[in-house]
Amino acid sequence: MLRLLLARGAKQTSRTGAALHSSTSSQLVDAAATQPLFRWLTSSGADVSGVSINVDVVGNSGWGLAAVRDTAEGDLLVALPHSCTLSYDTATLAPSLRRLLDQVPAELWAARLGLVVLDHRAKGSDSLYAPYVSLLPSRFDGVPIFFSREAVDALQYPPVSEQVKRRSRFLLSFARGALASDTDALAFGGARVDADAMGWALSAVSSRAFRLRGPTEAASMLPLIDLCNHSFEPNAEVKTMGGKQAVALVAKQRIAAGTPVLISYGPLSNDFLLLDYGFVGRNNPHDTCALRFSSGLLEIAREVAGLGHIPLGRVDENMNQGDAIAAAPWQQLILADLGLVGAHANLEVLIGGEGAIDSRLLAALRVLFLQDEAHLRDIPEQQRAAALRVRDAAGIVPAQVERCALATAAAICAVTLSQWRTTLAQDDALLASQEAAAMPADVRLAITFRAEKKRCLSKALTTLKVRMGV
Repeated sequence: MLRLLLARGAKQTSRTGAALHSSTSSQLVDAAATQPLFRWLTSSGADVSGVSINVDVVGNSGWGLAAVRDTAEGDLLVALPHSCTLSYDTATLAPSLRRLLDQVPAELWAARLGLVVLDHRAKGSDSLYAPYVSLLPSRFDGVPIFFSREAVDALQYPPVSEQVKRRSRFLLSFARGALASDTDALAFGGARVDADAMGWALSAVSSRAFRLRGPTEAASMLPLIDLCNHSFEPNAEVKTMGGKQAVALVAKQRIAAGTPVLISYGPLSNDFLLLDYGFVGRNNPHDTCALRFSSGLLEIAREVAGLGHIPLGRVDENMNQGDAIAAAPWQQLILADLGLVGAHANLEVLIGGEGAIDSRLLAALRVLFLQDEAHLRDIPEQQRAAALRVRDAAGIVPAQVERCALATAAAICAVTLSQWRTTLAQDDALLASQEAAAMPADVRLAITFRAEKKRCLSKALTTLKVRMGV
């Protein structure tokens, strides 16, 4: 089984801690373990003179990069030629490997590149990328597809737990189907690849690859650069280059010698950070909580807000309502433009992030509390949905309508918080207790994740109350 190949790699702690910020608490990695990587990169034309590989001993984020000298803004830290970036062109792949890639859904792009990484892993020292592939972590315990059932249950957040189950189902079905055939085994020199090995490859790629050529093109693994840890306040960035070098790691500000080199993985919610990178950002400014837009949610929130006596929408007696939004025709048109009703509606709305509330949800609440279309008569029909999505709708809707919309949005936050089995205070207390130290790491990470979702909702609730003047 290919899992024997996985044991060849050097042990490396995966990124399972909270999002990092600048820290000098690190120690050098054994140079002998990384010499082959540096030697290969240098001999291939890469410039790796600006960094060293360190281990973070405080943030528990595993291996990372640190500046080897004082670096000014704009200085080059690492530069890689095309030959050192691990990607693929389907036209140049062996037919057996290309057939496997063609069976992977496009949205699971990491699995496609993962198959290529497994191919190089199977080749061992015969692979051009052997010095890099051999140093990939042998385990990715923080990535949820390797979570125990207890840890998945501890998430208590269906959007992520369902995504974990979906990825796991794909791995099992793909391993039992395409990977199990004798013909496709030729893609790996005859070695049999199982679901565990496929899961390892998926995790290796999703936690490290960069989409340098855009979201529709094959991703790339960037040796050495991909050891950079994450911060929402990064001191370096990855840039594509021209000429001999394909990509570079460049300082965004002055970096003192010995300081960790940090990049931003993007303005990502904790959903993406956990699913793809195996860690959770504490107080993540980009975290959101996903909810399903429905008449039931709106009605409950309206009652909780104490607005049961104020009409929400308008009942159409000829309409078979079910869970549909009861509204006048002109209101329905605006909801359709918002993408919240109709055959192709996207009913997922987000609470949290910079705006505290999804602008589509706020616009929907405004139009449903707005009982008279005359307030919008100066706005062309095709522009009404956009006009109602602004943060401050003063001058567009009456002050009472705006207050009702904000109050209902705040109640949605409160209702959602009440649906968890534990409170934020209870989760925080548990994570700070001695009991947490004895927990399996995946369970502790799952509890941290759900606590941050509650923190996100609590912050949004506070923001909405401030906007109401409460």
